[in-house]
Amino acid sequence: MARAIPFSMNLQLENKLALVTGGSSGIGDAIAKTLATEGAAVVVHGRDGTKARRVADDITRSGGRAEIAIGDLANDDLNLRVDGGYVKAF
Repeated sequence: MARAIPFSMNLQLENKLALVTGGSSGIGDAIAKTLATEGAAVVVHGRDGTKARRVADDITRSGGRAEIAIGDLANDDLNLRVDGGYVKAF
């Protein structure tokens, strides 16, 4: 699990939506959690649903808002769902 950020950067992300591609592991995981800590609702994108769900669950357990998007962003069907569906989820 990514190490918690010990401070707030005050990025003024309240009521903003962040799509973190590659957010299911590594740097993407840390970025997703940091953006959530700063107040953004986060869509965690990845190709592994289990890993993406783990990151999203970590965010929601910490009081943030998160959804997941699984698949290849080069696929038109996923692009449409990201563009239209996830904004409505928040």
